[in-house]
Amino acid sequence: MKQRQMKLIDGAPTAAIYARKSKATEKGESIENQINRCISLCELRGWGYVVFQDYDVSGATLDRPDFELMMQEIHKGKYQYLVCYKLDRVSRSVNDFSKLIEELDSLGVSFISIKENFDTSTPMGRAMMYITAVFAQLERETIAERVRDNMIDRAKLGKWNGGPVPYGFDVEKDTVEYKEGTKKVSRLIINQEEASIVKEFYKWYLEPGGSIRNVVSKANELGYKTKNGAHWSHNQVSRILQNPLYCIADTDSYNYFKNNTKVNIVDDKEDYNGKNGLMFYNRRRPHKKTTRERDEDEWILSIGEHEGIIPGETFVRVQYKLNKNKNKAPRSGQSERSPLIGLVRCGRCGAAMSVFSSPKDSSNKQKGYYHYFRCITREQKSKILCDNSNVRADILEDLVLKHIIGLVNNKKSLESILEATNNDIENRRVPLIAKRNKLQSELDNLDIEINNLVDALSKNILPELIIKRKYKELEARKIELRKELEKVNLELNNNYNESYDLETVIKHIENFKYTYECLDLDEKKKLLRSIVKEIRIDRNKVKLVLYFLPGKEFHDLDSQADCLRMDMDVLAKSKTITLEYPIYNVETLPESSLGERLYKCRISNNYTIKDLSKLCNLAPETISNIEKSRTIPNITTLNRISQVLNTTNAYLLGTDKWPENTPGQIIYKYRMIAGLSQRQLAERCNLHQSTIKDYESGKISNSNTLEKIYKVLGYNKK
Repeated sequence: MKQRQMKLIDGAPTAAIYARKSKATEKGESIENQINRCISLCELRGWGYVVFQDYDVSGATLDRPDFELMMQEIHKGKYQYLVCYKLDRVSRSVNDFSKLIEELDSLGVSFISIKENFDTSTPMGRAMMYITAVFAQLERETIAERVRDNMIDRAKLGKWNGGPVPYGFDVEKDTVEYKEGTKKVSRLIINQEEASIVKEFYKWYLEPGGSIRNVVSKANELGYKTKNGAHWSHNQVSRILQNPLYCIADTDSYNYFKNNTKVNIVDDKEDYNGKNGLMFYNRRRPHKKTTRERDEDEWILSIGEHEGIIPGETFVRVQYKLNKNKNKAPRSGQSERSPLIGLVRCGRCGAAMSVFSSPKDSSNKQKGYYHYFRCITREQKSKILCDNSNVRADILEDLVLKHIIGLVNNKKSLESILEATNNDIENRRVPLIAKRNKLQSELDNLDIEINNLVDALSKNILPELIIKRKYKELEARKIELRKELEKVNLELNNNYNESYDLETVIKHIENFKYTYECLDLDEKKKLLRSIVKEIRIDRNKVKLVLYFLPGKEFHDLDSQADCLRMDMDVLAKSKTITLEYPIYNVETLPESSLGERLYKCRISNNYTIKDLSKLCNLAPETISNIEKSRTIPNITTLNRISQVLNTTNAYLLGTDKWPENTPGQIIYKYRMIAGLSQRQLAERCNLHQSTIKDYESGKISNSNTLEKIYKVLGYNKK
């Protein structure tokens, strides 16, 4: 804990002294001077005091570490006065200052400013204080305006105004003479290695089918990293493709900004020399604690001192393509497709999983779409960064509902889960109780020591200076222990205060069971959020983290409206239990087509499409198209898949339902079961390939060679 200057006097008021300095400069009153003057006032009036100070922090906002801590202690009633050297040390905002004075009044705390000689106990003092606050805010805004104007002037001259170094550039710092001294200036220089990657981004985006997502995926697959050594994201690539910082100032770029935008172009067309880059300024304006984009007609475009990387013609083509894609009709809302949106996360990389759609039949989209959850990392960055599988949204929803409701019918399993959870709660609770008892014992011992010091002071056993120093140390330690004790008690009360009750949990689930089907999509979302904390997908496994024990008294849910009132207030105090299940019950998966049978075998072997395609030395698209019945595999592909999945061609093809009415049908069926091409079968029978082809097409129906073919295929004529 930070050691503070303090002086506590028994029976006397205590003041909170606050000091602040914005920057480490020689101008203005130092922190030490501010504190010393405030201490002098307190000692003159016979008050105790505790010092709070913030260094290198602006007065534009009250969000300052030590100021916030001081206000917390004022709310606890520890101080009767707030003393500062000068009003603007507390705040330069009239709005913030006004709220602060109202807050202090409500707490019975007086505010004193030494420099202005203000005292909030008199009407005149209060009025003068507000007037001074107005001028303090005016001064701050004037300084900010002056700085902003200076930066705009620098931008018009092509100067770089600092900030994070953009990808593709480095910063070169020089020292130049300025007035009677020197100052440091910075300028951008091209980083050749990064600049070549920026050029690739523009090239990839302009390729047929190029998109920001494709650029991101390709960059991550090639191992390209951002300036901070992280993987590329959609927003980062998008900013690079739109930033004129990379654009060379030439005729193409001038004409584009002149004819297609409303920006203020500072330089003449003749100044666009085909060498330097461009730069925007004044694009954003302050808004509360962040910024907002200004209207385009307020932006400033100037030629920078740095060199450009991307020719104007290329930059312009990219802007046209970006604008074209931006103006495409928006997709339907993802949340309309599943009530589980926002609950599903990737169990492999931890990212959220979003919904996308794929037609049930690519040749006839009228048959509708399947909706799938897929990992955002895999979708937006690269498939090599996460190897999780996609999962059908409807199957996942059915699974979640099935296992939530199924808990009611399997009391033995639920009881086992609750017993394990209760044991875990107890195992965590015991050490916390021990820690709490130890902290309380230390606090009791401190109180005894403090009382002994008071006795020693009254009997003049020890010097007053030694007693006060020891008292200060004990009080500081006491504050630390109380904070630790509060944390332990909070954790015990919020997480380990009560164990699970089987009947309460079952009652909660039953109400869910009878309510869910009657709700619309939005109501289902709300209800699921009162039951499900999180769903994690790890290939063919799903982990459900469920809320089942509300923190307040549980009431029967007699209507949908009652059900929907189980909102975040309940969830904040709820306990959770975790269940793990396979997503797909392989035994119940359909197998009416080649695609469905292949899918079932792949899932039973716990392979992703990527896994299977790699083992079979096939493209992932080949496996995907077979599963979606978009294509029929040739015999070579079929043999590879059967071997890897440890199944047979007969099962995958479903040959048990194939007819055997003609010799051609018989030969084709048993040839496919054996995994032979027409050429391979012909070689084994010492025949020409055309003979096998003629049999299968029905051109030959009777021949002395037929028995030979049947024998090779292992077909026994009934």
